[in-house]
Amino acid sequence: MENKRFRNHWTSVVEQFGAALIALVVIIMGSPDDIIDMIVDISRGGFSVETVYVVFILLIFIVIIAIFVAWRFRVWYKTWIVIDNDTLSVERNTIISLKNTIGFKNISNVNMEQNLFEMLIGTCKVKFDTDSLSTANTTDVKIILKKKEAEELRNYIIKHINRIKGDGDDVVEQEILNNEDYDVVANKRNIIMNGLYSISILGIIIFIASIGSIVSIIPKFVTAGFDGDGFRVLIVAITVAFSLALGTGAGFVKNFLKLYDFKLKRKNNKIYIKYGLFKKVNFAIPVNRINAIIVHQTFIARLFKKYAVEIVNVGMGDEKQEQTYFTFYDTWENTEKIIKRLLPEFSESFSCETERQPKSVWVIKMLKIIVKYIICIVTFCGCNIVLGIPLIVEIGVLAVIMLWIIVCNILSYKTEGSYIGNSQIKVKSGIFGTTTTIIKFEKIQIVTFNRNILENKLGITKGFIRILAAISNAGHKIPYMSAEKTELIKDKLCISSFKD
Repeated sequence: MENKRFRNHWTSVVEQFGAALIALVVIIMGSPDDIIDMIVDISRGGFSVETVYVVFILLIFIVIIAIFVAWRFRVWYKTWIVIDNDTLSVERNTIISLKNTIGFKNISNVNMEQNLFEMLIGTCKVKFDTDSLSTANTTDVKIILKKKEAEELRNYIIKHINRIKGDGDDVVEQEILNNEDYDVVANKRNIIMNGLYSISILGIIIFIASIGSIVSIIPKFVTAGFDGDGFRVLIVAITVAFSLALGTGAGFVKNFLKLYDFKLKRKNNKIYIKYGLFKKVNFAIPVNRINAIIVHQTFIARLFKKYAVEIVNVGMGDEKQEQTYFTFYDTWENTEKIIKRLLPEFSESFSCETERQPKSVWVIKMLKIIVKYIICIVTFCGCNIVLGIPLIVEIGVLAVIMLWIIVCNILSYKTEGSYIGNSQIKVKSGIFGTTTTIIKFEKIQIVTFNRNILENKLGITKGFIRILAAISNAGHKIPYMSAEKTELIKDKLCISSFKD
């Protein structure tokens, strides 16, 4: 494949305007009676105003699609992918010439992806991401080829990356990795339980409230009787409540389909992750390009003491459909075993407990609580004067809000903390759920510390870490810690920079 020049598969154009064709079909099929009447009018030689109007709109729509398709085919025809020694280039010679070149040594991961359309056609996407801050939220190069050619290209690139970095010919063919060869294989029960533990507290509240609304509404109407207006109100109320409940359930089903057939393997210095039913995804990630790991606990998972781990790497998680799971929700012991076996580089910090924030942080928290209380009291007094809400109702709601603020502050204090290891920093945040991030010092791009006059007097400071990753995982908050700890972090950063 040395010095090879080729195009994307032509179906890449079809994928781009497929949505427009579907929209056209939906418009036509959405009004079959009108379409039939229009055809009858035309066959009889009579053209009503409505027929002329519909035909005119359809023709405009078809012309726009035709122009778009013609342009996209021209772009496809004028775009070449070029492999030249140790570089990959995408050249587009249209009105404005563009050339995007990446070196094999800068590629952070090589991913394969196949949606339902591509499965039917027999094509596959190969996606390349680099360690670049400017393109951390997007895929650098995306190529669509026949599946066999895509696998050959992927293996060729991985082979040459390993040669450049001295990792050996660590190429894993798709056919070699069957269920027995993977280190972790998730069955249907694992995926279902992971989906249940992944539901947020807001999702739980919406689901319970929706079901409760349906259950409470029906007896009232049965007792009061069903008149015309009452029945319509009942139908609307049940429809709204059912839609909210269905939304939560649809998210659960969608997550199940995304993570179906989840498999994970470490071979030498690479992590291989594969999942998906209607959209198959396959990641190949060099371990040294993993910048951090994040341990998640939703509210439900925290109650049942379950943990899930995701890895942070440029290219993973930069698109909505991508999931960055490394392990599903499981007990601490099982999760720790997987980390020690497959990612021992993070095992030391993973096993260590975080240290809570200094008790002096409560001075800051109490001041913030007082300010929030004052805002709430002033707001409710205004509502009482303007809207005339009963005082007893306002007092009850205000008491609930004040209690909620106190509970949230107590839980955040019990949750948030940090741990500073030899080569990594571990930070933990959350209120009802928890998020624990372990970051290698050598992978930190920027770290900032700030404190106001009061925090300076208390001898505490907080900070923010920025690493190379998709925007959702690029920034991580450092909870309050002593000034001595911030100096230790600075020393660790200096040591890691000298090693580089």
